[in-house]
Parts: sequence; structure tokens; C-alpha cells
Amino acid sequence: MAEYIAPILETKIAVIYPVLKKLLDMDKDVKITVTGGSMYPFLRGGKDSVILESAECYHPRRFDIVLVVRQNHQFILHRIVAIKKDSFYILGDAQKRKEGPYTTGQVAAVVKDVCRNGKTISTKSFQWRILSRFWHWLTPMHLFLIRIHIKIRSFCRAYL
Repeated sequence: MAEYIAPILETKIAVIYPVLKKLLDMDKDVKITVTGGSMYPFLRGGKDSVILESAECYHPRRFDIVLVVRQNHQFILHRIVAIKKDSFYILGDAQKRKEGPYTTGQVAAVVKDVCRNGKTISTKSFQWRILSRFWHWLTPMHLFLIRIHIKIRSFCRAYL
């Protein structure tokens, strides 16, 4: 029997958010493809997907990746890097400047798993959490490290 492959629909998350919210409210996980490069190298735009879970009863934890709604109603998928009493700050993995403060009421969903090359990686796994912390510790060197990584990948593709 042939397997059904759903057509790929590319749209802004703000357009589909009402449906996404209904699914999350019914305790369903939702898989979306990441766009943009602000979470590189942990999330690669156009290549990796994330599985979102409901943010109901969510308590911010440092290094969690959350889908946040900005004041201007834009959605952004970034990592929590600092927590204050009633708020938290987020940062893209390829960025240097944190953004916030945000409240838990602005969290639309929480990333549960990352899908890369046909494999599912839990963001709660020990390895993922350690790598996230290590990468955050290297924040001042992100751009330098990303440039080196891209050059090495280009070299390997060209010569290997």
C-alpha cells in the first residue's frame, strides 16, 4: 500500500496559530519546520523540524526552547537564557543579544523534540541539555565558531 505524503505548506505561524493552539489545547503535539537562522547550529532553518507541546502550566526552565509571541504579535522560537522573578529572557543560538523580558503568558508552545535527518532528539535528554549549556557558555564566540563550521563544511563538500 502506498504511503500518503502530505503536501508541504509554507506559511507564517501567525496564520496557522489558531489551529495549532487548538491542537495543543487538546494535548496533541504539533510538528513544524524551522525557518530562519537564528537558532543555528541547534536548529537549521528549512531542514530541521520541532515537535511542540502545550505551554499550559509551563514553568520556564533555563535552556528550554520556547515559541514566544512578541508584543507586535510576531512568533519567535528561541532559547530561555535567563529567568527573573516574573519574567525571562531569550536568545537565539546564533545571536549575541538576549531579548525580553517575556512572561509565561507569552509562551505559545514549548519545544519537546527536534527532528533532524529522520531522527528525533529529545530536548530533555542529558546530551541535549549539556550541549545547550556549553553552547550558551560560548556565546561571545558564536559568530566566529559558526563561520569556521561553515568553512569546514564547504571544504569537506568540495574536497571529500
